[in-house]
Amino acid sequence: MATDELGEVSTTAAEPSQNTAMAAVQNAGPPFDKASADVILRSADNIDYRAHRVILSIASEVFSDMFSLPAPSGHDVKISEGMDQKKDGMPVVAMAEDGRSLAMLLTFCYPIPQPTPNTIEDIVLGLRLVRKFHLAHIQKPLEMLKIMAQREPERVYAIACTFQLRDVAVSAARSALLTRDDPLLLHPEFGAISSFDLIRLRRYHVAVLSALRQTCLNLNWLAVQPSGTGCPFPIILQQPGVFKHVCASATCQFRDRPSGYRDCGEGVKIMLKPWVQTYLTATEAALAKRPVPGIASAENIKTEVYTGAAGCQSCQGQALEILPRFAASLAARLETVISQVELELPF
Repeated sequence: MATDELGEVSTTAAEPSQNTAMAAVQNAGPPFDKASADVILRSADNIDYRAHRVILSIASEVFSDMFSLPAPSGHDVKISEGMDQKKDGMPVVAMAEDGRSLAMLLTFCYPIPQPTPNTIEDIVLGLRLVRKFHLAHIQKPLEMLKIMAQREPERVYAIACTFQLRDVAVSAARSALLTRDDPLLLHPEFGAISSFDLIRLRRYHVAVLSALRQTCLNLNWLAVQPSGTGCPFPIILQQPGVFKHVCASATCQFRDRPSGYRDCGEGVKIMLKPWVQTYLTATEAALAKRPVPGIASAENIKTEVYTGAAGCQSCQGQALEILPRFAASLAARLETVISQVELELPF
């Protein structure tokens, strides 16, 4: 049995099996059993669907091309070359799709409520039908695939690569950040993509994690000016381009505690109070495990910071006032950073 690049059964190379050929033909139920129909679509597993040519032609360019215009002699419409079998006075079109696929295809073509594909298998089937029959107006399979990216990101990533859906691939790759350390299952969708696609996914994850870490290490995104303006913490100038984070208490127990400098860009460095260093270090570690921007505002991290700043009443008050705003700014920056990391795709 031949398969195409999407892993679906070819519509030209397959021959019906002996069992299929011998199977009794069944009639489909409502709404594809109307007496007003003027064509019968027969599935690969011998189910007859009564349909209307004009509806199919309007919905799909493929059907429109399949159904030729009436001959001037007044003879019946010719339905594709070699399709001359009739039933109940109607031409029968042998389709490559099985009954399940053909039923979904017809619901896409007819002005009736559209079923919601709730499984990966149904979504993929819907995408194949939309592509094969040029049903650009049908968006439900694509919408559901985007939703499914949050639940099964690796499978959706593979599907997106197969169908060359860049936005979906990026969304799935980002969701897969949260499952990157889980055992990688051999999903059937992986059979339709190359090892390069999986390597691209891995490279994307490495790049995102590196970018998040650098955002916590280097605070150049704060855009602190050489004058010190723009810094969210109260600072004093120690020497040109070098500032020290201070609090209002002259007896602050953190005054002389060793603390590293953080690069804030524009040639500016700031020695931050230990409670800020604690926050940035804890956030960096949390992002390595769960790389989502909201981690920056996690309550457990803020609680750790408030506890650490409790040794100085002034520092604690400063932390309670400034940290929520700083955390929100960092979360926004992390979101921007992730969005700027490119997923290397050939489409």
